[in-house]
Amino acid sequence: MFGIMSTVFLIFKWRLDMRKLSFVVILGVLLVSLAGCATQAHLSGMGKEGAPKTIYVFNREQDAFAAAHAALYGKVPNAPILDLTEGPIRGYSVTDVNFVDGETTYFVRIFPATGRTADGREIFGYYAEVSVGSDFLLSSLRTKELYNDIVKKFTELGQAVTVDTLYRSEYKTDRMGWHLSSSPSVQTNAADTSGSAADEIAKLDKLRKSGAITNEEYEKAKSRLLGI
Repeated sequence: MFGIMSTVFLIFKWRLDMRKLSFVVILGVLLVSLAGCATQAHLSGMGKEGAPKTIYVFNREQDAFAAAHAALYGKVPNAPILDLTEGPIRGYSVTDVNFVDGETTYFVRIFPATGRTADGREIFGYYAEVSVGSDFLLSSLRTKELYNDIVKKFTELGQAVTVDTLYRSEYKTDRMGWHLSSSPSVQTNAADTSGSAADEIAKLDKLRKSGAITNEEYEKAKSRLLGI
């Protein structure tokens, strides 16, 4: 009787071990398959046709690029950020390699644009496009994360304006005027130390956060600095 029970127990244990082994093998195959499935995702401030859009107004064109550069640096601080030099479109790219995502390449493009508000005003500003290519199926998540970081930086240094229509315009600076990736400090890129609008906006933001001025006062002063 004891021998039969021992045999049954061993068979049961063997079947359980085989199930565990099968699960591990299937999981391993799945992970290998995912690792080989390079994916790419894309987000653009141009948005859907017919839907309201947001354009960001800056005192200087360089501030738009500085904001995007700072967001990209915050996402991937340990990899070199490269200027996108092919074609007329300007922006940055950086490649990150880690255990979670494998190899991930981030592309950020900054477009000058003119928008028309609901009351008929024409507003010149900028919007961003973000593309992320990843070895794993995380490119969509990484794209949203980086795009949201750029929007946050755009809002800190510029003024968000909702427009009904939006079309691309021409850059204000020459092609060499926007290069930031060779600079050693992102902080000095964000604004000059000569009392630029970005400096003043940063000071206003500190006053707002401390409670010295209201949100309404902050927005009005920010609009004046940006000439809106």
